[in-house]
Amino acid sequence: MLTFDIPFRRLFAAAVSIFFCAAGLSKVALAQDGDMDMLRALERKGILTAQEASDIAKEYSKVPVVVSEKNRMFSISGCLQFQYAHLATDGRSGIASDDYICKSGFMPRRVIATFKADMENGWGAQASFDIILPHCMSSTFIYKKIDNAYLDGQMKAGYFKPNMCVEEYTAATKLTCISRSLATNYWTGTYGGANRKLGFGGFMTACCWYGKSRQINGLDYAFGLSNSQNYELDMFDMVDDGGDNCPDFWFSASQTFSFDFGTVKVGLNGGYGPEANKLNPMNASAMWAVNPYLQVKGKNWNLLAEFLSAGIEDGKKMADGRYKYAMPIGLNFIFEYLFETQFGKIGPVFRYAYLNTDGRGTTIGESLRRAPDASMTRVFRNAQAFYLGVNWYLRGDDLKVQFCYEFGQFSGAPSNAPENDLQVEDAQTFRVQIQMLF
Repeated sequence: MLTFDIPFRRLFAAAVSIFFCAAGLSKVALAQDGDMDMLRALERKGILTAQEASDIAKEYSKVPVVVSEKNRMFSISGCLQFQYAHLATDGRSGIASDDYICKSGFMPRRVIATFKADMENGWGAQASFDIILPHCMSSTFIYKKIDNAYLDGQMKAGYFKPNMCVEEYTAATKLTCISRSLATNYWTGTYGGANRKLGFGGFMTACCWYGKSRQINGLDYAFGLSNSQNYELDMFDMVDDGGDNCPDFWFSASQTFSFDFGTVKVGLNGGYGPEANKLNPMNASAMWAVNPYLQVKGKNWNLLAEFLSAGIEDGKKMADGRYKYAMPIGLNFIFEYLFETQFGKIGPVFRYAYLNTDGRGTTIGESLRRAPDASMTRVFRNAQAFYLGVNWYLRGDDLKVQFCYEFGQFSGAPSNAPENDLQVEDAQTFRVQIQMLF
């Protein structure tokens, strides 16, 4: 039988050393007078020898002196998405009846790096960069969390997406469809060309409050202000001369109900911009929009149904050159069902999207990402699209592969070209995308 003969003094000295090490790890400095007094007292009583006390002091005086406690958490994350797309446009009737155009290829869809710091007293910041986006900047902001007897939520100031169009402000890494719908792209896509897109949503330089009700469980709300043009960082980039930059106003509210099968969320997003519409290059005008929606999440399935409506002063250009009021509408319906397999979850997904521009007009390339236009001058009044896809979640959203086929049809004519009202074009897209989060 083995026995150990360890002198008590050495054992106690080791214990004292461990104590001071723990104190150092908790950022209490040994160099403080109280700690030195304790060592001297232990030496006087003969519990530690002079050499042992000196060794302990030398070893643990290396611990840095920290005056105040600071709780900071810093994280770095990334997202890579690579996509193959085959896109074809085929004229069916009218002036486009003989046109066919096709393109295909590989592309990096998103390359994102995100840096986040949570500091004391609820303050924090996030800087996110995506080389695909304009300015290479994604969701970047400073925030302040507030949790007291009256308020529960956070204030955000920076470059992010206000609550308009659920599919748009859903994180790109959590989308059930590879690309956002033609209605979403029309509503919140960046301005371009003849500025037919509304550009009312998407990334904005903004300041918003996001709160939770203290009185009603499940009630969330938000409100705030932003610059009047999306995907711009500087207020002087709004138009060529830097004017017409009256802020947009945003609000939203939603109520979540819990049931045995899952949750049901009913909400309304809205916004108003006195100078948000810039279709008329001589005079920016007012625009409002509302976005009621329904989200249902079950154990193995989820559903989103949302409606988009807007009222736009000088929202469409007529054949005689005048501008008139426009009221475009849009619709998204998305359903996904998940099957458990030994290789991860498999989720078939269906989406239907509808858009009526009320004569303002849209093109195929503006509505369906990277889809080819047979002619850039060909503008349509209405559009709809059917999306069928399969999502393979190998490790949830951290590693997933998505496949889809989407059929879109564009028809009618804008208000400034009524002679083309019988034109119809089909757009077919096939996409495969792999996503990895790290």
